[in-house]
Amino acid sequence: VARLDEGYVVLVPFVIPGERVLARVFRVGPSFANADLVEVLTPSAERVQARCALFGRCGGCQYQHMPLRMQREWKRQHVVDALGRIGGFTESPREAKHP
Repeated sequence: VARLDEGYVVLVPFVIPGERVLARVFRVGPSFANADLVEVLTPSAERVQARCALFGRCGGCQYQHMPLRMQREWKRQHVVDALGRIGGFTESPREAKHP
């Protein structure tokens, strides 16, 4: 997610917060746009090499460019956001213990 100065949001997959990227906008809406990642100009120190040969093409492994710890936090945050937005829940779920 990129936020422009005026608050407009651009959704770009496969990007880690803090990275500078070149993106191609393909859909523009009133409050947000969708874009494809063209190139990572300045990668995050957290970025790792994806293990799947199909990463970025099939959509099944969209977080493999992040270390496992970060993948889990992003997925957890997606669930928390959906529970609040769709389910109306205001209390965060308890932390799960991971092996």
